[in-house]
Amino acid sequence: MEDNIKKSKINFSALNILQCAIHLDEYSHVSKCSSAKEMWDKLKLIYEDTSEVKETKANILIHEYEMFKMSPEETISDMFTRLSKITNELKALGKNYIDTEIVCKILRSLPPAWHTKATIIEDSKNLSILTVEELIRSLMTYEIISKGRKHRNPFSSKRMWL
Repeated sequence: MEDNIKKSKINFSALNILQCAIHLDEYSHVSKCSSAKEMWDKLKLIYEDTSEVKETKANILIHEYEMFKMSPEETISDMFTRLSKITNELKALGKNYIDTEIVCKILRSLPPAWHTKATIIEDSKNLSILTVEELIRSLMTYEIISKGRKHRNPFSSKRMWL
């Protein structure tokens, strides 16, 4: 009898902690649960903790990673943010890419206007030791310089040659 009371108190405390910890939107999914274990299992399902859901999500993200391309109107920063989101979600699901793989992926994903710069980087740098951050820094610098050249007016200098 005392054992049942003790278990009920523990269950009630655990239920209370879980109910306080979750958002109101999730509470509606688990409000009818009578035990902390039942609530925990439902929360695990909601937050994709089943192996089938994880595998499906990982497969979708791997496909996104493999098909990833930078769009011509996108900045290097925007492209890197999109790629980081994919790789971070994959990492959370247990699929890690090393720097060398990501560096090569970025270089392959650049639009045609960037191919000369990508070739220069591939020829001049050792891709096996080039970090993602160094690559992004180099690409962002090139992007800033390129935009500066495009917006510079050749007739705006102080000296005019006739």
